[in-house]
Amino acid sequence: MKKSFIFIATMFAMTACFSDNMATNDSVSVANADTIIASNKEYLDIKTTIFEDMDKEDHYNVDEALARLTLTMTRDENDLVHFQEYHNSLNMSRTLYNYVNETNERGNKFIEERRKSPTGGF
Repeated sequence: MKKSFIFIATMFAMTACFSDNMATNDSVSVANADTIIASNKEYLDIKTTIFEDMDKEDHYNVDEALARLTLTMTRDENDLVHFQEYHNSLNMSRTLYNYVNETNERGNKFIEERRKSPTGGF
Protein backbone atom coordinates (compact mmCIF):
# COMPACT_ATOMS: atom_id res chain seq x y z
CA MET A 1 0.00 0.00 0.00
CA LYS A 2 2.79 2.41 0.93
CA LYS A 3 4.63 1.66 -2.34
CA SER A 4 1.46 2.32 -4.34
CA PHE A 5 0.92 5.66 -2.62
CA ILE A 6 4.52 6.68 -3.24
CA PHE A 7 4.20 5.65 -6.90
CA ILE A 8 0.96 7.64 -7.30
CA ALA A 9 2.43 10.69 -5.61
CA THR A 10 5.56 10.45 -7.76
CA MET A 11 3.56 10.15 -10.98
CA PHE A 12 1.44 13.13 -10.04
CA ALA A 13 4.48 15.20 -9.13
CA MET A 14 6.17 14.26 -12.42
CA THR A 15 3.04 15.31 -14.28
CA ALA A 16 2.98 18.67 -12.54
CA CYS A 17 6.70 19.30 -12.95
CA PHE A 18 7.12 18.26 -16.57
CA SER A 19 4.14 20.03 -18.03
CA ASP A 20 5.90 22.71 -20.09
CA ASN A 21 3.92 21.71 -23.19
CA MET A 22 0.60 21.77 -21.37
CA ALA A 23 -2.42 22.89 -23.34
CA THR A 24 -4.12 25.96 -21.93
CA ASN A 25 -7.64 25.25 -23.11
CA ASP A 26 -10.06 22.35 -22.90
CA SER A 27 -9.37 20.88 -26.32
CA VAL A 28 -6.45 19.50 -28.23
CA SER A 29 -6.54 19.83 -31.97
CA VAL A 30 -6.50 16.80 -34.21
CA ALA A 31 -3.38 18.22 -35.84
CA ASN A 32 -1.66 18.28 -32.44
CA ALA A 33 -2.71 14.67 -31.74
CA ASP A 34 -1.40 13.64 -35.17
CA THR A 35 1.91 15.34 -34.39
CA ILE A 36 2.12 13.47 -31.11
CA ILE A 37 1.51 10.08 -32.69
CA ALA A 38 3.97 10.81 -35.47
CA SER A 39 6.70 11.28 -32.90
CA ASN A 40 5.59 8.32 -30.73
CA LYS A 41 4.94 5.35 -32.99
CA GLU A 42 5.45 2.53 -30.50
CA TYR A 43 2.12 1.04 -29.35
CA LEU A 44 1.92 0.96 -25.57
CA ASP A 45 0.04 -1.47 -23.36
CA ILE A 46 0.37 -3.05 -19.94
CA LYS A 47 -0.20 -6.64 -18.87
CA THR A 48 -1.69 -5.74 -15.48
CA THR A 49 -3.05 -2.74 -13.63
CA ILE A 50 -1.74 -4.02 -10.28
CA PHE A 51 1.37 -2.00 -9.53
CA GLU A 52 3.10 -4.74 -7.54
CA ASP A 53 2.65 -7.23 -10.41
CA MET A 54 4.03 -4.95 -13.13
CA ASP A 55 7.30 -5.90 -14.74
CA LYS A 56 10.00 -3.60 -16.13
CA GLU A 57 8.24 -3.31 -19.50
CA ASP A 58 4.94 -2.31 -17.85
CA HIS A 59 6.69 0.38 -15.80
CA TYR A 60 8.41 1.69 -18.93
CA ASN A 61 5.08 1.81 -20.78
CA VAL A 62 3.39 3.67 -17.91
CA ASP A 63 6.21 6.23 -17.91
CA GLU A 64 6.01 6.61 -21.69
CA ALA A 65 2.21 6.96 -21.58
CA LEU A 66 2.53 9.66 -18.93
CA ALA A 67 5.03 11.52 -21.11
CA ARG A 68 2.64 11.37 -24.08
CA LEU A 69 -0.38 12.41 -22.03
CA THR A 70 1.53 15.33 -20.53
CA LEU A 71 1.45 16.87 -24.01
CA THR A 72 -2.37 16.85 -23.96
CA MET A 73 -3.19 17.89 -20.43
CA THR A 74 -4.99 20.94 -19.15
CA ARG A 75 -5.33 22.56 -15.74
CA ASP A 76 -8.65 23.77 -14.38
CA GLU A 77 -9.32 26.82 -12.22
CA ASN A 78 -8.34 24.84 -9.10
CA ASP A 79 -4.98 23.91 -10.68
CA LEU A 80 -6.02 20.26 -11.04
CA VAL A 81 -4.62 18.31 -14.00
CA HIS A 82 -6.86 16.62 -16.57
CA PHE A 83 -5.82 14.55 -19.59
CA GLN A 84 -7.54 14.78 -22.94
CA GLU A 85 -8.93 11.48 -24.14
CA TYR A 86 -6.89 10.72 -27.22
CA HIS A 87 -5.57 7.28 -26.35
CA ASN A 88 -6.04 6.04 -29.92
CA SER A 89 -4.15 8.99 -31.39
CA LEU A 90 -1.46 8.55 -28.75
CA ASN A 91 -1.08 4.90 -29.78
CA MET A 92 -1.78 3.30 -26.40
CA SER A 93 -4.33 0.85 -25.11
CA ARG A 94 -7.47 1.97 -23.34
CA THR A 95 -6.30 -0.05 -20.31
CA LEU A 96 -3.05 1.88 -20.08
CA TYR A 97 -4.78 5.23 -20.64
CA ASN A 98 -7.31 4.44 -17.90
CA TYR A 99 -4.57 3.35 -15.48
CA VAL A 100 -2.58 6.57 -15.88
CA ASN A 101 -5.71 8.75 -15.90
CA GLU A 102 -7.14 7.12 -12.76
CA THR A 103 -3.78 7.61 -11.02
CA ASN A 104 -3.88 11.27 -11.98
CA GLU A 105 -7.46 11.61 -10.74
CA ARG A 106 -6.46 10.11 -7.36
CA GLY A 107 -3.73 12.74 -7.19
CA ASN A 108 -6.29 15.44 -7.97
CA LYS A 109 -8.54 14.11 -5.22
CA PHE A 110 -5.65 14.18 -2.77
CA ILE A 111 -4.93 17.83 -3.66
CA GLU A 112 -8.61 18.73 -3.24
CA GLU A 113 -8.74 17.07 0.18
CA ARG A 114 -5.58 18.87 1.28
CA ARG A 115 -6.95 22.18 0.02
CA LYS A 116 -10.14 21.68 2.06
CA SER A 117 -8.31 20.56 5.20
CA PRO A 118 -8.34 22.81 8.30
CA THR A 119 -4.59 23.35 7.99
CA GLY A 120 -5.11 25.03 4.61
CA GLY A 121 -3.24 22.68 2.32
CA PHE A 122 0.37 21.64 2.05
